[in-house]
Parts: sequence; C-alpha cells; structure tokens
Amino acid sequence: MAENGFRADIEGLRAVAVLAVVLFHAGVPPLAGGFLGVDVFFVISGYLITGAVVRDLDAGRFSLAAFYQRRVARIVPALLAMVLAVVVAAMVLLLPSEIAAQRGAAVSAALFVSNLFFWRRDPYFAPPAETQPFLHSWSLGVEEQFYLLYPLALVGARAFGGRGVPLLVLGLALGSLAAAALAGPAHPQAAFYLLPTRLWELALGGLATLLPPTARGPLRELLCAGAGAALLLALILVTPAVASPFPAALAPCAATAILLAGGDGSGIGRLLAMPPLRAIGRVSYSFYLWHWPLLVFWKTCVAFDPPATIRLALVAAALALAALSYWAVERPLRHRLRRATPRRAIAGAAAAALAVALLAAAVATARLHLRSWPPAVVRLLETRGQHIPGVATLHRAGCRADRDEKNVSCLDRRPGTRNVLIAGDSHAAHLVPALIARFPDIHFLIAMHVGCRPLLRGGASQGGCPPEAVAGPTRAFQIPADGVILAGRWQEEDLPALDATIRALRRAGRTVTVVGPVVEYFPSTPELLARAAALGDRGWIDRRRVVERERLDRAMAPLVRAAGGTYFSAYQAECPSGRRCRLLTRTGRPFHFDYGHYTRDGAAEVVATMPRP
Repeated sequence: MAENGFRADIEGLRAVAVLAVVLFHAGVPPLAGGFLGVDVFFVISGYLITGAVVRDLDAGRFSLAAFYQRRVARIVPALLAMVLAVVVAAMVLLLPSEIAAQRGAAVSAALFVSNLFFWRRDPYFAPPAETQPFLHSWSLGVEEQFYLLYPLALVGARAFGGRGVPLLVLGLALGSLAAAALAGPAHPQAAFYLLPTRLWELALGGLATLLPPTARGPLRELLCAGAGAALLLALILVTPAVASPFPAALAPCAATAILLAGGDGSGIGRLLAMPPLRAIGRVSYSFYLWHWPLLVFWKTCVAFDPPATIRLALVAAALALAALSYWAVERPLRHRLRRATPRRAIAGAAAAALAVALLAAAVATARLHLRSWPPAVVRLLETRGQHIPGVATLHRAGCRADRDEKNVSCLDRRPGTRNVLIAGDSHAAHLVPALIARFPDIHFLIAMHVGCRPLLRGGASQGGCPPEAVAGPTRAFQIPADGVILAGRWQEEDLPALDATIRALRRAGRTVTVVGPVVEYFPSTPELLARAAALGDRGWIDRRRVVERERLDRAMAPLVRAAGGTYFSAYQAECPSGRRCRLLTRTGRPFHFDYGHYTRDGAAEVVATMPRP
C-alpha cells in the first residue's frame, strides 16, 4: 500500500460497486443484487477512514479540523452541483406539484440528512421511489454522519491504549449488527436508512484496516479468490426481497472486507487494478450522484419502461456526466478547498450547502417552473396528495371514523340496527366515507391497519403484519356483526387465504362482501392525467395502467362466489367496457389522488354501484 493509503485495486472495487448499483437501478440484468453495491461502498469507506485516522494518530499529526476539511472537499462540491442541476431540471421538466413534492428531499440532500428525511416519511403514502430524484442521497447522509462522529470515537478510544481502537471498532460492529438483526423485521425503514443499523458495514471495513498484514501465499490467494467469487455471486443472485440491510448484505460485506485486507497484490487485486476499472472507480462518486436523477427524469417525462438500448444509453450518459462533473467540479474544487485553511474550507462548504438548501426550498415552495402549463393541466393536479379527510388517521390507528372527525370506538356494535364490519388496509379506508353516506341506516364497524389485508391464516391475520394488526382483525371477526366487507390492496398470493377467510366467516353466519382490486396507475394519476392533457395523448396514461390488477380482478370473482361471498368489482365500476377506463368523475375530478386511492368523488361514484352489504 502507498504511504497515503492509496491502492489501485480499491479504485477498481469502487468501479464494481458503482456499476452494480447503476445497472441495477437501470434494470439491466443480470445484477439482481446490484443494490448491494451501496453496502460495498460503506465497507470501503470504513476501511479508508479508519486507516487514515489511525495512521495520523500513530504519527501524532491527527487534526479533527483537517480531517473534516478533507471530507468536505471530497464530498460537498459534487453533491451541491448535482442538487442545483436537479432543481433547475425540475423547473423545466416537472409539473408544479412534482416540483413541490421535492422540497423536503432537496433540502435534506443538500444538508446531508436525507436518510433521516426518508426514514421519517410515511412509506405508505409516499411517492414511488422512481419519481424521487434525490432518493439515492440517503447513503451520503449515512456516510456524512459517520464521518462526523467516528473520528471522535477513535480519538477517545486511543486514550485507553493500543487496544482501545480495535476493541471500539469490534464493539461498534457487533452492536450495530445486533441492532440491524433486531430492528430489521419490526422497523425496516429504520434498519435501512439509519446509521446505527448500517454502522456494522463501515466498522467491518475498519476491522479490515486493523488486521495485521497477511503474508503472500496460496492461502491469501485462495481467500481473495473466494471473496471475489462470493461478492460477484451476491451481486448477481441476491434479490431485494427485504429492505433491511441484514442479513442480505452480510456475505458481500464480509467478502469486501477480505478483499480489502488481503487483496493488494493478489490475483483478484491485479484484476481490479486494470485501467478501465480504475477509470470508472475514479469517477464513481459522481457516477453515483448523476445516474439516479437521470433515470428518474427519463421515467417521469419520457417512458417509464424504456427498452434495453435506452437503459444502456442512459447508463452511458450518466457516466459521461460523471466524467464532466469530476473534471469540472469535483477535482478542481477539491484542490481549492484543501489549499484553504480548515476553518475557511468548512465554513465555506457549510454556507454553500445552506444556500443551496434555501434555494431548493424556495423553488419548491413557490412551485417555480420555467415553462408554461395550461390552466386545465394545473387544475388536474389539485387532487394530488389530497387524502379524503380522516382517512389517513383512520388507516393508521383503526379507531377514527369520518362521520364527524371525532374519535369513536370502531368496534362498538349498535343495537337495533344492521352492523357491518369493514376490515382491510387503506384500500378499505378510502371507501368508508362513501359507504357511510350511501347506507345511512347501517352502522359500520372498522378494523384496519396499514399494509395488512384482512385475512385469516391458522387463526391469525396474514404474515408480515405487526402484532396489533394481527390482533385487530382477529378480534374484529369475532364480533357478531351482521355482515363483513373485506377490502385491501389484494395480491395474487392472498387468494388461498381469502378463500379460507370467507368460508370461516360464512360458517359464523356473516354475509361477506369482497371489494376487488382498484384500478392502479404508475406513478400517480393526477400527474399522468396532467401530462396526458399537456401532450394531447390519452395513451400516455393508458400505458401507465397496471395491467396485473385487471387479471387479479378476473381471478378473484369466481373464487369469492364459490366460497359463498358477494364480489364487487371496483375495477369494473371504473372500467365498465373492460378496455377503456374512466379517468375523471362526473365533477371533472380524477378518480384517484395517487396511484390508486380514491378521491372523495371517485369513492362516491364507485360505491354508488356497490350492492348493499
């Protein structure tokens, strides 16, 4: 290794990581596990940062201010250039509502806290990932928070002697790994976005730095070859079935640590040090910054599902932008900031980040755009994100009805009237106000939970739901209601359990009405309607309709009837011809305020055709 810690094979390893991430995001096979490239980057960062700090501590020249100066010079210029470019591009390409939706993400990206922003946002009603040009900046937030706190911990550990640093890094790795394992199933958002559950990956790289140098020989070659093969297999085979970084990232992170500890001079190290890989690795930071916004703008404004040739062309364009950013922004400003005093460099970078954040906030708040959108287009956007009053709270808590916006007991029966239980997720909640208005003589009981369809499997609700969601429908199904309405964002794998649930409720003497899947569009109905109107192309939105929902609707109808239930096709209520779907209600409003949840008018028109439960 060079005196300053530089290794050519690490540049190549960076190239492997960034290519994996970019090709995965672009949908280019066969890298099903390409998302693990971010985890590889974390291990590399932990390796390099631990090595740099420990070397400076050993030499007695470590300066916290100088460390922060180097990090600021490396990271801030290219990031702020990307944020500014995306804000300007949004003013040209995006609709006013789409610009407004980026405010929090743009500000948090400029201030390196976007991981906290995306963690705190309600994932159920959040815009799809493919429409968020700053989503990828979450990993930079994790790294920057690591850079801020980790050197302080190392300095403190060094005060306890030579073993202090290794023991600290090992403790951080084990504690964080335990936190990731425990938090992943119950709190996947936190496990994915937060530093405490990602720290083990960075600490694993630190441990690789602290290991004594390995002698060259067959064993090291074998270990490095095995690690390289394990990493490649993970990037090809692992699927993103779980959001949590544990356990999917464990094997590739361990493989990366082995390559870092022993790869210098090995056969794998020589392969990674090849000039083409080093060239990509050199611009990997800018490549990562630019690829995601480019993909998002293309999917939003041109075609959501482009052919393979376009996907590859977008990857090539992102690489060209990365090279331009590296030579025009990243490299020259890095040198300039490193020549300044630490205080001036850090203060200047902080002022620039704050200025960019304020500019992004002002643009998004005012919905500033550099092109003119017709008034009819703007009117179509008014329903975007305007949830039916009370539904979001009803959906989360399961104990708020929409009659008078006051808390009520959702499972109290009313004697002397017909009591009907509504059970489901938000695709049941958006029907509640319309059902109450349509059937005023029925008393509705409510049992709902986010993302949990109302199913019984072996006496409990479906797997994957938290305990309160399991207990809620199970308890609700035991209440002697006269009838039950089951509604949810049904999936094909739900059908066997749905059949069993209907039969169990029928044996208990309840009538059962099942509301089938709604029409869905991707990413959001109001924006698609507005773009279709601006382009004069009805096909723009028709091509974005999720065709799988119609197939599921056709499969559910005979199953529900065979089990003894009544099936109501919400899909056919909106698409009576089976081919051409209604896009607007009779009042001229969109049926949906997002990908599929009904507006108030949309719910009323659909429920108007529903049989009495």
